Amino acid sequence: MPEAAALRGRDRNPEDRMAETLRSLLAIVGRLCLTAVFLVSAFTHLIPNFQSAAEGLEAQGLPAAPPVLLVVIAVLVIGGTSVVLGYKARLGATLLLLFLIPYTLYFQPPWNVGTEAEFSQQLVGFLKNVGLAGGMLLIIAAGPGPGSIDERYHL
Repeated sequence: MPEAAALRGRDRNPEDRMAETLRSLLAIVGRLCLTAVFLVSAFTHLIPNFQSAAEGLEAQGLPAAPPVLLVVIAVLVIGGTSVVLGYKARLGATLLLLFLIPYTLYFQPPWNVGTEAEFSQQLVGFLKNVGLAGGMLLIIAAGPGPGSIDERYHL
């Protein structure tokens, strides 16, 4: 079947293969950039400083902070890894989106500050999270793209 060989890339010209390789590389780097903040936060801040992070959440008025923090760490690690690898990426992006919404509204509301400088700082953080949420919505809508396990194995 010549069509099957062409789908595998054997009969395509080198420029098409190079363009596909570049698209895959760009998509992988894009997914890594999009999820780096979640993975770095989990592995360099929340996990090594679990007790102080839980105390900080309790000081913010969050009840049952240690179990909530365990769930948050699981969501960040599972969702972030899923999106980076492109394995069940829509599910991973949904997990990260479900984390971002309450986190952004609870911890970075620009409408709950006193000074203009605080407002500006909170607004920037709020809008960064809105941008991350937009990235998650794109993955949920369109999938992880080239270079992903989902695309390679049609999951």
